[in-house]
Amino acid sequence: MKHYQDIETGLIYAFEDDVDVNILISNNRNLPKSLSEIVVEKPSENHVWYKGSWMDKNKLRKDYIVPTSSVPIY
Repeated sequence: MKHYQDIETGLIYAFEDDVDVNILISNNRNLPKSLSEIVVEKPSENHVWYKGSWMDKNKLRKDYIVPTSSVPIY
């Protein structure tokens, strides 16, 4: 299994090793175009995805909004 991370939301996707992810992304509208091979593990449940990395919830601004994926809902 090879893991990829959506840099917009922090969600991790797993694909079989023999799958060409670039072709899969270009042919599947349900996968985010913003997948990265670099996966940043979530340090703890007290962390949320913020601007491309994990941040402690206690250090966030009060107007923090949970990021949403750019994948359209059909």
